[in-house]
Amino acid sequence: MANPGSYNLFLRATFGIEPGSELARKLGELATQVQITRGQTVETDPDAATLVFLTEGATKLSALASRGRHQIVAFHFGGDIFSVPPVGLHRHVVTGLCDSALTLFPAAAFYTRAAASPRG
Repeated sequence: MANPGSYNLFLRATFGIEPGSELARKLGELATQVQITRGQTVETDPDAATLVFLTEGATKLSALASRGRHQIVAFHFGGDIFSVPPVGLHRHVVTGLCDSALTLFPAAAFYTRAAASPRG
């Protein structure tokens, strides 16, 4: 994992999960760390929701509309947690507004592992 400090902060501050615990290890197995630059786009799994922790930076979440247009859905800043939906009426992408670091999780797997494990 590229930045374990940010991941540990995410677990402790958001869910009260202690770094080094079995649950932290199990969730860490799902994590993908991504670094993007201004204007760079991250495409997530089109078939499943993705949970995103924006470690640092700023991004926009856009829906790809007709004729290649991007419809801005939301702006996110360091410390935000958000979900990128699977493809429905539109495909969604995350674009860096500046250099940014993100931690991505497949949402269903994250929630399943978190719910099945004792907190600790």
